[in-house]
This record gives sequence, structure tokens and C-alpha cells, in this order.
Amino acid sequence: MPVDPFITWLWLIARTLLLPLAVGLTVSVVIYRQGVRLSRRRRRRARLLAAPRKESRPDPILADGRHERRTAARRAGSSVEILVSDAAVQVAVVRGQIVDRSTGGLALDLVIEGDVDLGTVLSVRSPHMPVNLP
Repeated sequence: MPVDPFITWLWLIARTLLLPLAVGLTVSVVIYRQGVRLSRRRRRRARLLAAPRKESRPDPILADGRHERRTAARRAGSSVEILVSDAAVQVAVVRGQIVDRSTGGLALDLVIEGDVDLGTVLSVRSPHMPVNLP
């Protein structure tokens, strides 16, 4: 039985033109949707970063720095996990957090009970820092 030349011609057009066109269109739609999703994510992140943060205590410098009696004003921030020991690192390391910071010192919240004597020099380091670094 002979094959109709018209059907052969249609098959050739479908294979050489329509299939690549359909694949190209599908890929274009997927890339466009991913671009829209990425753009929305970036806009949302920019909006979150631009939103003012709520602080529990007002910053003494911004609120009224003239009445601050310290030589270096304390600034509260996000608490940072630390390891604390004596200056020579001869006492056991204790976990703690930095509560306030200033150029004059740190306010620490330590896990152990008791007080540190005034004037004691402490070694403060990040828990993520390698042990062999000074």
C-alpha cells in the first residue's frame, strides 16, 4: 500500500518545525516563571530589610546622647554567643552571651553562677573560632 505524500509532508513539518517550537516555548515559559519568582523574592527581601526594626530599648546616642554619663555609650544589639575564660586561658572555658557592647567594654551574661571581680581581664572568643588560634 503506497504512503500518501501529503501525510509524509505533514509528518515532516511536525517533526522539524512544531516539535522544536513546542520545546522552545515550554522552556521560555519555565524561564519566565522562574524570573518572576526570583524578582518577587528579591522585592520581598528588600521590603523586609527596609522595614524599621523594633528595639526593646532606645539607643542612648539617638534618644538623647547629651545625658549619657559614660565615656563610651553602650549599644544593645543582637546577643552573640561567646566563650569566656581568664586572660591566660588557664581557667575552664564558660559559655555566655554579649548583651551590651561599647568601646569601653562588654556586658556579659555568663552561664555560671557568681560574679567576676572588678578589673579582671577576660579572654572572649567566638565558639566558631578554631581552638589553636591565639
